[in-house]
Amino acid sequence: MEEKILIQGTCNRIKGAFVENGYGLLTNQRLIYSKHSLAKIAAMGILVNLTQGSYEFDIPLSDISSVQEKKRLFSKVLLITTSGEEYSFYFTKLMEWKIHLSNLLPGKVV
Repeated sequence: MEEKILIQGTCNRIKGAFVENGYGLLTNQRLIYSKHSLAKIAAMGILVNLTQGSYEFDIPLSDISSVQEKKRLFSKVLLITTSGEEYSFYFTKLMEWKIHLSNLLPGKVV
């Protein structure tokens, strides 16, 4: 099956108290996360969110066991769980990402 991009955009990873500015791509096969370097953030400021960043990792959809919407401070994040790790992401268009994930992972999105 050919890999196709379904949705893409600002996707900040939450790691404890830290937030990594980044960019996400959801395809029909995996979630791809790219983060922005500190130098790029310093040089571009808020405009860095318009760029795609450097590849950091991807999560094959077959590895995802659940996706949950969680509250974090004044916003909502998606907690993506695999057999070995948990990833928290803030998406600017959270509901759109959640709908796409629900369609790809029936029964795994809460």
